[in-house]
Amino acid sequence: MTDVQKSEAYSDIKELADKYKKFCFEQASRLKYDQVPRWIAFADGRVEEALQGGRSVGGSIKDMYVTYAISMLLGILAFWYLWIFYGVVFAFIGGRFVSLPLIAAAVIGGVIAVFLLAPLTLLISGGVFHLAAKVLGGKGTYPQTLSVVVMSSAAQTILMIPLYIAYATIIGMLISPLAYVIIFYHLYLVYKGIRAVHSLNMERAIGTIFLTFAAWIGLIVGIYLVMVLFLFGFIRYLGA
Repeated sequence: MTDVQKSEAYSDIKELADKYKKFCFEQASRLKYDQVPRWIAFADGRVEEALQGGRSVGGSIKDMYVTYAISMLLGILAFWYLWIFYGVVFAFIGGRFVSLPLIAAAVIGGVIAVFLLAPLTLLISGGVFHLAAKVLGGKGTYPQTLSVVVMSSAAQTILMIPLYIAYATIIGMLISPLAYVIIFYHLYLVYKGIRAVHSLNMERAIGTIFLTFAAWIGLIVGIYLVMVLFLFGFIRYLGA
């Protein structure tokens, strides 16, 4: 054990973190979904235990939808005051300028589009992670990689529960920096998961994450460039 781990400050921080996780896990345990215990194990850092037994691609997509639904519900409850505010604004706009049913249709259409595109986004994200791991010598399967992506997202949602509660009481801004800690911890869980399923060493597992982010940035930049070129071409076509 290092001197840092023996220090009183380290012990206090670890005790606080353990209490925080215990509260999150107690709340998550109230959810009647069979995968929740595995998500809790993943969030607790017991990654290899959580990944035992595997998960099919269809199962991961189902888990993703459950995670999205929980996140959306928590978001609605946490920011209830914003929903009221924007509800009043949209009602005013609908009454003054455009049809309120048209606004409702646009919102519903946006939600449906997100839910329809969500599986595609998940499959692509898992594919990029998997390809990056394979490039660096990974030995895992695509469904295993997909499980890591979904479980890490579910773990992050579970660990965000206290923050959602704080936002609902309008004091969330006081502990907002905690969200960055959770994000970094989420990346740590992804690292552990990728390392476990692909049998990679520390350097290659970290490299997989950086390579994945680089690929995503390249993909986003590429899409924007195509859109810009298309727009310029369309403008020139109109001006011809």
